[in-house]
Amino acid sequence: MIDLQDRVVLRVGADGDERDPLHEVTFEGTLLLEMEGGNWETRVYRTKRGRIAVYGWNERDQQGQLRDFDDVAEMATDPDFDDELISQIATAMGESRPVELDI
Repeated sequence: MIDLQDRVVLRVGADGDERDPLHEVTFEGTLLLEMEGGNWETRVYRTKRGRIAVYGWNERDQQGQLRDFDDVAEMATDPDFDDELISQIATAMGESRPVELDI
């Protein structure tokens, strides 16, 4: 199977923030998931090196965040990401990961 990579260009930082001004970053990757909720748009990519890149953009605040992880297991240890999202990413990457239920 050929995994075609796209040139991804994202805006990160925050408009008006002197410490982390809004700027563009780029990498090669494949879009795995795209979600919207509240003021945030979230995109998840698999990079050319097989890493997971998670991008969040807040249009109202003109703020972008990009985080990257070695794999789904590393991402699952981060409390910022819930089990449902982790499971969706694992499925998109062809991995199996059950959703933990609190029942």
